[in-house]
Amino acid sequence: LSPHLLRCQSFSTERSELAKELVEIPVKELYAPPQSYRNLFFARIRGVNLSSRTGSGRNIAVRAELMMGPQPRPLKLLFGGSSGPQLKDKLHSPVLYHSKAPEMSWEVKGELPVELDETAHLLFTFTHVTCKAEGGGTETPLGWAWLPLLDQKRIQSGEFELPVALDQLPTSYQSLSPRVQVPGI
Repeated sequence: LSPHLLRCQSFSTERSELAKELVEIPVKELYAPPQSYRNLFFARIRGVNLSSRTGSGRNIAVRAELMMGPQPRPLKLLFGGSSGPQLKDKLHSPVLYHSKAPEMSWEVKGELPVELDETAHLLFTFTHVTCKAEGGGTETPLGWAWLPLLDQKRIQSGEFELPVALDQLPTSYQSLSPRVQVPGI
């Protein structure tokens, strides 16, 4: 596996063992220029407050997707965690039980596409997970929030407090700022 957790071609056809390539942390000053670039991003969800929402919704999980395009579709650029090397199109947080306003410490790591446009954004879907003994749980969407990656053609960084839309997002939501008054926010 590469440092980006991508599967590499095996140089030996006889053995198909996996090896993990690590990025070395030099103990002395490094005088060699970098051979490749990394275009990574990190997003941390600190919490959500859905206490104003009526109905059930106390077992909360978050689904994160990196979206881009006029009809946004998830891009397969999110790292799946330490248990798997694959890039995924969506990630799911652990379920936080019995709270409508849970505090979280969940991080999303992804790779930015080489060509970003103004429609690139992170979409967060907050769901209620029902706990059933038989057949597993089901997810019911509670709300949506999105964070545009570009602001005036520059990548955004910092801390953001995003409003959560309680109604299904309109089809062209990615062209709006999260601060625009969308019905149900």
